[in-house]
Amino acid sequence: MLCIKQILHNSFVLKKAYESRWTAVSEKYAFTLAEIEVLAFLANNPELNTARDIVRYRQIAKSHVSKAVDALTARGYLRSEPAAEDRRCNRLTVTAEAEEAVQAIRLTQCGFAAALLEGITDEERAQLAAISDRITANAIKLLGE
Repeated sequence: MLCIKQILHNSFVLKKAYESRWTAVSEKYAFTLAEIEVLAFLANNPELNTARDIVRYRQIAKSHVSKAVDALTARGYLRSEPAAEDRRCNRLTVTAEAEEAVQAIRLTQCGFAAALLEGITDEERAQLAAISDRITANAIKLLGE
């Protein structure tokens, strides 16, 4: 029977395994893990293009996001422009200079997903997605209490 200890441990192991995959990209591009996560998030989710979006969806500390955005902007990988609807908010855009790094990040993400799901059938993947979505919905309800 699945218990809370197992769920939390599994989540921890998945996070650690994901983080461990970034060594080659980090060394090649001299990125911190936060810079990789920010660049990956913006490249994969162009509609979610503010620091607030990154903090909300990736659960990275505001200070880490701010440092990563500053570093990536200084290196020419990101462009930051005030939002038309709210000048206090900046919209972040991945630049063409970041394309090689973004491709390396995407290859690493795909390789991780393939390794993680090795030996799992399409039917099992669909079941896992459905169960994961229900668990997340339940967790969101708990946060609202």
